[in-house]
Amino acid sequence: MFNQTRDEIYLLNTIDRWRNLQDSQEDYEDIHTLNAQDYISSLNPIFLTAFKNLESLNNFSFIQSRDGILDLIHFFNLYREPRHTLTKILINSKFSHIIPNKWLSNIIFYEDRRTKDISPETNTLVYESGFRNDSIDEDSLYKLTKKYKFDRLFITGEALPKRTDLFHKEVSKCEEILNLKSKYLTRNSIFSFTEENSILYKDNYSDIMFSKSFVSRILSTNGVLPVNYSGPIKDTICDTPYTGINLVTLPEPQSDPLKIYEWLDNNHKKYQLEDLFEQLDNTNNTRKFYFDSTYQFAKSIFENNNKFY
Repeated sequence: MFNQTRDEIYLLNTIDRWRNLQDSQEDYEDIHTLNAQDYISSLNPIFLTAFKNLESLNNFSFIQSRDGILDLIHFFNLYREPRHTLTKILINSKFSHIIPNKWLSNIIFYEDRRTKDISPETNTLVYESGFRNDSIDEDSLYKLTKKYKFDRLFITGEALPKRTDLFHKEVSKCEEILNLKSKYLTRNSIFSFTEENSILYKDNYSDIMFSKSFVSRILSTNGVLPVNYSGPIKDTICDTPYTGINLVTLPEPQSDPLKIYEWLDNNHKKYQLEDLFEQLDNTNNTRKFYFDSTYQFAKSIFENNNKFY
């Protein structure tokens, strides 16, 4: 179904030449955080913030959005309808509640899948930090401890440079729940990490920042199965030997998520959310994440499925 062209492969391999990036060292460092680093797959994975405008999207017949809720809200707030966009955008179905109805003909929803089941002998957990999580899904972690007997805990991912306290808090809570001391996996060490009976856990709150991370890609390619993904089914479209997606058809939305963006029109100044209206100026611009009000707004969307309006 997804026929990747030579031109698309070339564009993915040369993204540093054309991405929407300002010429400053700070911007360069921002986009090269571990979670956001580029990778290649047959699904054309890319952050929507890489594109300077809607017209440039049409260089691809399809892409897989790597964005989390925060950047998706930013994108759809700037572009509330597709205009002349021909590109099909693969977006995880758990983000369907923030997609304006006028965009639906351009969106293909999917669910993440593993290609094999997780062994009951699993004893190693790799916890992927969500970059700036100020919350952690404790219930999900406790459930894992009931299902598997972990005797090793590894932490990977990176912390927001100006909020390393959040990273340490996240790691401490994880160690407390598993009653284990952790070891840190660096960028270099994830490439060679192939421990048997290990699983990868990405905290649900990471969806605020990323839907597809470089860390998850490398580890799952190595055979570290993502426990957050659903189990194998027949129609999985594989992008690694151990992971893939299946396409899903969702019911007609009962209301138009455009309400989110109309609410922003009326309330962004009051709640200091003006940066959601600024033109995107680089890929995964972490500087805007320093604005706590913007992050908290995205977090409320994540937790409440738009019930705030």
